[in-house]
Amino acid sequence: MRDQDSQSGMDRTGADRTDRQMIKGRSAADMRELEQLGSARVIFYRLGPTDMRMSQLIGSDVRNLQNDNVGEIEDVIFDKNRNVRAVIVSVGGFLGIGERHIAIDPTSMVVSRNEDGDVEAVVNTTRDDLRNAPEFRFDERRRRVGSYE
Repeated sequence: MRDQDSQSGMDRTGADRTDRQMIKGRSAADMRELEQLGSARVIFYRLGPTDMRMSQLIGSDVRNLQNDNVGEIEDVIFDKNRNVRAVIVSVGGFLGIGERHIAIDPTSMVVSRNEDGDVEAVVNTTRDDLRNAPEFRFDERRRRVGSYE
């Protein structure tokens, strides 16, 4: 029986070795969250008529109240509780040269669909305000291989 268990990849508790290896290196808080998830049931979701997918948001134009194109949405920051904390917008520059990134609080923008059905964001600011905003820098150690920067 012991040989069978070792061949199947299971330990004496019935836990798969690959599961144990994935858990290595996680914090105690992460482990508690994973344990709670183990007792939770999956909740499925149906897309509503006003919902927007993240893939539609990234790459969308950012406009100001004067309808000037002031930037483009590059990324979105979520916190550990799955709340959107910031929208990363590229501003300035031309054809990607000289552009910089800023982090905008999502409550200070309105995201909607324009007349063409494209997703866009509107902010109450000027180009100068955005040029003078603090720059957001991506943490290179945590960037995905093959990302746009």
